[in-house]
Amino acid sequence: MTDFLHGMGLRPFQASVGGTLLRPIQPADADALFEHVHRQRDVTRWLCWTGPDSLEDLRERYRTWRWGTDDGPAYMLAIVRAADGAVIGEGSLRF
Repeated sequence: MTDFLHGMGLRPFQASVGGTLLRPIQPADADALFEHVHRQRDVTRWLCWTGPDSLEDLRERYRTWRWGTDDGPAYMLAIVRAADGAVIGEGSLRF
C-alpha cells in the first residue's frame, strides 16, 4: 500500500472505528468488493457511477481515484474488519 499511496502523493494512514479500520482504498481491494457492487442495484443507486462491468473495471477505478475533485476534497476508503483484516466495504467522504 505504501508504494501506491506514495504514487498518489499521500502518506499511509489508518483510522480505527469500533471493530473496523478505515484506510485509503487500493486496487487489490477490488477482489473482495467486486461481488458486492457488480450489478447490485441496491448498492449502485447510491453511487455517483453505474458500478463496474468487470473486476478489472473496479481495479482500474481504485487505481485511478484521486483525492479531491473540482468541487473539493474527497476520500475513498476501504472498510476493514480489524479482527482478521478482511475488506468488508468501501465508503467515500466529500466535503
